[in-house]
Amino acid sequence: MRRVFFPLAAAMFVAPMQSPAQTPSGTSVLSGRVTQAGDTTIGVGGADIEILGTALRRSANGEGRFRFADIEPGSYALRVRSIGYQTTSLSVLLVQGRTTQVNVELRRFPNALTEVRIEGRIVKVPARFEGVYARAAKGEGKFFTREDIDRLNPYDVLSLLSLVPTVYTNDGGVRFERCRPGVQAEKVQVYIDGTRMTALASTSVSEALRLVHPRDIQAMEVYTGVARLPAEFVNDACAVIAIWTKSY
Repeated sequence: MRRVFFPLAAAMFVAPMQSPAQTPSGTSVLSGRVTQAGDTTIGVGGADIEILGTALRRSANGEGRFRFADIEPGSYALRVRSIGYQTTSLSVLLVQGRTTQVNVELRRFPNALTEVRIEGRIVKVPARFEGVYARAAKGEGKFFTREDIDRLNPYDVLSLLSLVPTVYTNDGGVRFERCRPGVQAEKVQVYIDGTRMTALASTSVSEALRLVHPRDIQAMEVYTGVARLPAEFVNDACAVIAIWTKSY
């Protein structure tokens, strides 16, 4: 599979805003949200947030939110980046015993389109999704395009999953026929914009799926068994739901 890499470029400076909230110790807390420039309602899920000069690094959740706790007070340089967006760097001042809130807007690279053949038809997609659609063209899993989702108009992500053979959904969640319940090595993993949301035992599949509304999805990949899993998703999984939002 051909991989597409995008250059990273310095973008905009975003001034932090001090929050009056007190932290429970003499250290500091840094939290915030990464959104798309021009439309701050779109969170950039999976964005990489790094405090330069330290080992501290986080990935934004599906809504673009992140949090660092127990940081030594002082001035830091923050770098925020995501595939398909220009990198943003900013300075933050962390005060002892306080929470600093930052809002970061990432500017997208020009939205070049590329053609991919999938399920007997040619579709034009943004270049940053080329790898996603290339996997779909192999036919190893069930794939939903933006056009599919618009046509089906599902109430939620579970409604989409109910259309996949050997996948069963109800109010209690989702079950894959080939994954045995209660077996640690046979998990259903959920990825949103390349970040594994079910990496923590405290995050269930249902909780991860509720982070995204169908209207925000550009593409969704569903792999119902180990034999069909692409190399990108084999980590600790018997089945995978990979969701890619328009903000990716």
